[in-house]
Amino acid sequence: MKALTVLPCSPFLALPGLGAGVPLTVASNSQARANAALCRFLIEAGAVREGDLPESESDPLKACERAIDAWVKRQVGPLQCLEPRFAVGVLDEHGHRPAMRGERQTAYAQLDVYWCEYREAEWAVGEGLEALNAAMPHLGATVLQVLRDQSRHVYPLFTPDIACDVASYVYWQGEMDEEAALDMMCEDCDEAERDAMREEMVTRGKLDASYPEWARSWLSLPGKGERRFKGKKAWKPCNLRHAAKTLTDPRMRQIAADALVQHP
Repeated sequence: MKALTVLPCSPFLALPGLGAGVPLTVASNSQARANAALCRFLIEAGAVREGDLPESESDPLKACERAIDAWVKRQVGPLQCLEPRFAVGVLDEHGHRPAMRGERQTAYAQLDVYWCEYREAEWAVGEGLEALNAAMPHLGATVLQVLRDQSRHVYPLFTPDIACDVASYVYWQGEMDEEAALDMMCEDCDEAERDAMREEMVTRGKLDASYPEWARSWLSLPGKGERRFKGKKAWKPCNLRHAAKTLTDPRMRQIAADALVQHP
């Protein structure tokens, strides 16, 4: 058996490569100065920590974007309902993206920071509200009302009354049920075709069957001196302070206590 001889590679066949000191991208002096000014501003503002900057990122703007994203999340704190993502854009003095004008790039004048939603989470609380109502009269309805009252301060809630409003806007031509919309769409249809179209829609009957009456309407107490209309059921909110002290289930006590803090 003959021995296998490995010949050294010819230097002429070696692939060319760039030295470590050669940048992969080339930026104009004005752009490099603007990027450096932006980095310096973020550092002096205390928005950048050493661990925020990616080691392998050659684009200064993307590095600044990562630093701002980390800084904002530190200020906001941990979130459970979604994970926001932040991005950065630079604008000139007129609010436009910088462009080349006369072989020179317009200077950065504004920093545009924007965000988008990512990994939104959903929690269905219908059964929980029913359980609260069962534990103490009107407790679930009272907690739902607190959520509605405070929803303007937090990420929007999709409650049954909002579902009814959306159905009215999308399906019912702004009416309280689907009949007017069916009249418009089924003008030349027979009753069977009308019923078939009704089955494909979100109807008032389906919503009424899905949500109890107390969840489908915004609950409000009559004002002082106002008379309640005959036949209209009065709504009496649960005493949250009493619920937080007397409920035997610790989780329900905590829910009542949290609602009390938001709506004492």
